[in-house]
Amino acid sequence: MIGHYACVSEHSERVDQAVGMIRDQADCTMEEAFVLMHERATMSAMTMEEIIDAVVEGSIRCGV
Repeated sequence: MIGHYACVSEHSERVDQAVGMIRDQADCTMEEAFVLMHERATMSAMTMEEIIDAVVEGSIRCGV
């Protein structure tokens, strides 16, 4: 999972928070939660950082 975090490493605490929230929402592993967020960013016009912020703020949910 460390490799996945490389693109957002400067925000690791926020990333961990968002990944944990998605893990709980989707009842999946941390790795799967990060992949869900990454797929959401890839399919949208949002950056990964924007997805992370939106997850933490509660404005989007992934995997549910």
